[in-house]
Amino acid sequence: DAADQRRPQLAVIGSEQAALQVRYFMLKRRKHPHFAKDASVTDAGVTYAALGTPGLVTRTMAAFPSRGYAAYVPSSYDGFARLPVILVLHGGGGNRAFARKLTCPGGDETSPECFDVVAGAKGFLVVYPDGTGAPALPDLRTWNAGGGDAGWQCVSGYACNHAVDERAYFEALLRDLATVVHIDPKRVFATGHSNGAALSERLACEMPLAIAGIAPVAGGNQYSTLAPCAAATPVLEIHGTA
Repeated sequence: DAADQRRPQLAVIGSEQAALQVRYFMLKRRKHPHFAKDASVTDAGVTYAALGTPGLVTRTMAAFPSRGYAAYVPSSYDGFARLPVILVLHGGGGNRAFARKLTCPGGDETSPECFDVVAGAKGFLVVYPDGTGAPALPDLRTWNAGGGDAGWQCVSGYACNHAVDERAYFEALLRDLATVVHIDPKRVFATGHSNGAALSERLACEMPLAIAGIAPVAGGNQYSTLAPCAAATPVLEIHGTA
């Protein structure tokens, strides 16, 4: 009869609802920040910002207490999909807030062309890391992009002069990021300006398995002057305003 014909459909709907409930409680049990109600949850010295609603998330890492990062989570994120990632690296003397503003044409943070807005529309994750600041000027940050040996200058200043291990920082960042959202490890890209551009080149050389491609702006490869790149990585090199 009609009731019997409806039963299979109802059973399917019921199983889908049950599966969603299981996923929800599994994530909640793991204290996945997507379902956190508090402003933040601290676990083993790492602050997990709440992701009750998508938007800008600020992170700290125990291994790099003075070098956190911010991540913009697109509104389309459902807690399950693996998101592509773009690392946006500030220039020398900048910081993550400066880099975020620089993605907006003319520095206009209300522009629909800001990376955050584009990420929301296209469904990717934007990450704004912090370089290293000198003790006297902690928020004027630089990256150790290479140089400082065999007659090559440390053009980035503090980070290069102190041989900051950028690879260790970014390996920690990607591990930490994976505890916040599901990222696609095969689609992690990097871009940056000036000193940040040079660092994107270094990451491509040192971490070719982690970095799928780079688009440096107004910066060259300083790392390769002293060491060969581990493998070839796609590069879109941008100079000028054309």
